Amino acid sequence: MPRPEEFGRRLCFDSGFGRNCETLEPNPGSATFRRFGRVSVAAIHYFKNNKAQQTVTILKRYAKIDLSTIDGAYAYIKGAVPDLPYPTLESMKTILAEMGRTRPEVLKYDAATMVDSSIIKVIDEEGFLKKLK
Repeated sequence: MPRPEEFGRRLCFDSGFGRNCETLEPNPGSATFRRFGRVSVAAIHYFKNNKAQQTVTILKRYAKIDLSTIDGAYAYIKGAVPDLPYPTLESMKTILAEMGRTRPEVLKYDAATMVDSSIIKVIDEEGFLKKLK
C-alpha cells in the first residue's frame, strides 16, 4: 500500500467559508480520518435533503441552465450517491486508472490493498447518519 508521503500529506477542503487543511496521519483510524468520514456523510445528507438550496447554488453559478436540467441532474445524483459511501474495489480501480493517465507510477499498486471500509463502518455503527435525520 502506498505511504501517505508518496502522494502528499496535506488534505485540504474548500467550503463556502474558506479553506481548511489538515495533515493526514498514516493510521486510518485516526481522528482526522474519522472527521473526514463524518463530514463526507454529512455533506451527502445535506445535498440529498436540501434540493432548493442546491438549485439556488447551481443557478448562481450557471444562470443559463434551465430548471428541468437541474432537476434531472439532481435526481440522478441523489439516486446514484449512497447515503453511506462505503468504498468499493471497482471504484478504487477506476480512481487508480484515472490517476495513472498522468501519474503512471500509481498503476503498480494493487487496488485491493487500498480499499478500507472501516471508517465508514464505524460511522455507520455509531448511528451518525441517523443523528442527522
